[in-house]
Amino acid sequence: MKTHYVDMEGVMEVRTVYDDKSYVSDSPDDLPIDLLALQNNPGLDNLSEDYCAKDRTYGVQRVFYCLACDCDMKSWISLDSHAGGSKHAKKVVELKRMKQGLPAQEPPETKKTKVAKQRVRPDRHRTLREKLEDRDVQGIPILGLECITEFVSPSHPDRPHFYTCSLEGCKSAWGDSNDMFHHVCSKTGKHSKNYIVHVLKDVRGLALNKAEVLARSIEVDAKLRDEKNRRKYDMIRLVEDEEAYKEISTRPDDWSEAKANGTASTSSSTSNASNANLVPLGIKRARKEGRETPPVSTNGHSRDTASSVSDSDDDGDDSWRPPWMVVLSDKDLAEQFIQSSDEVQDEIAKRLTKLEASDVAPSRIDHFVDLTRDCANQHDFAFKFFVRSSGKTHYVQSDLDRLKDNLDQLSKDVDRITNQALFKVDLMSYVAYVLTRTLNERPEYRAIVRNDDEAAALANEIGVNVCKVEVNAHEKQKRPWNKLCLTEAMKSNVSTYVDKAVLKKYRHFVAKPAAAGY
Repeated sequence: MKTHYVDMEGVMEVRTVYDDKSYVSDSPDDLPIDLLALQNNPGLDNLSEDYCAKDRTYGVQRVFYCLACDCDMKSWISLDSHAGGSKHAKKVVELKRMKQGLPAQEPPETKKTKVAKQRVRPDRHRTLREKLEDRDVQGIPILGLECITEFVSPSHPDRPHFYTCSLEGCKSAWGDSNDMFHHVCSKTGKHSKNYIVHVLKDVRGLALNKAEVLARSIEVDAKLRDEKNRRKYDMIRLVEDEEAYKEISTRPDDWSEAKANGTASTSSSTSNASNANLVPLGIKRARKEGRETPPVSTNGHSRDTASSVSDSDDDGDDSWRPPWMVVLSDKDLAEQFIQSSDEVQDEIAKRLTKLEASDVAPSRIDHFVDLTRDCANQHDFAFKFFVRSSGKTHYVQSDLDRLKDNLDQLSKDVDRITNQALFKVDLMSYVAYVLTRTLNERPEYRAIVRNDDEAAALANEIGVNVCKVEVNAHEKQKRPWNKLCLTEAMKSNVSTYVDKAVLKKYRHFVAKPAAAGY
């Protein structure tokens, strides 16, 4: 809550509003109060946090009303948000100019709208081979043609051809010649990267950035071409089958490999039974207390609802109410908040445990960390909002104190563990790159390391050791965890340490003095 919102009269005021619109109060306490007067005496910092709390008994509430913007705010949070907005600031400036008799500001010049060029849809009747044979595409590296399948209708060969990609990681990408052309020539290089990782088994695959993928693709593409520098289009598998063509040409636009295999995430209609938000009120608490509850169906309602209603009619007991008609007391609402907060904190703790145990695939680390941080931030906001504005904290004060201590520690853990996880991914990728480079530059090492699996195991062993040393050093210096990153000094030490580690592991085969490093 700020202590200064306005610097002149007539910008904002405090009004008293009633649920009954027809009621007109004659009390002087209900007259509008200019926010400037309230700001100066007694001062906003002397007002309680529940200043705008609604009296539900009489249906009356104080609201902050902005005369400049013609809108009301019903809490300190919404007042802070509105007063800090750029639109409000502009309207206050206009109001000041009007009161001082100055002319209104001239509106900024509107930008000329550009007429969008009409997009020309490429010809679908041209085959993938014809598109790849265009002169302006000859210099682009194309990998994995042997993973492409072309479908043709035997009865109507003039119809557009359809294609699918069976390369691992491409998730059975499919479409017409335009779609497949953009798939294999994508600027993101995902198709080429999947080929490098899953077909060439390059240990650096996951660590390669776009520029490195392009460079590696150019190198491989040159080797795959024939002596006349032409691509081997005959590697594309041709299927002339009416049923197969009909299946792929009539697929819905949202078709995916996961849906076809039945491994896609279930929709809301099939997952409601496990969704706590759709479980009838009171069911979750009854389960926790060990009381018997009716079974819950997939639509979130009790399967025994109809029988329950009929039984209550026979017995004259009308105590049962549909969940959406149940009115909870303030105490019940507060207890529900405590229970939900416990569940959210448990979920965040599970995510952090996964990150610490390296149970998340490197390719999913960034997304997993973002979700964990968002979950923690939203929980922190909800907790502070509840404490500040709900008016129900006295029912669960001891639980709130416990949650507050847990939340403080959880925030520190999220900061520490997520930054360590991101650092570890970057470090492990760089270690794998340095080890591969070292093995390629040193024939005596390459002859010793028998296969790529052994090289990957060695890279993992070196990366874990280096990560532990760097994290401990960072912690001793008491530096912020968001400053933990792969520096040039670390890269230099990693290069030195990799050579030392390889020599130490294979010292019986290579005679060379150990290098300095970690």
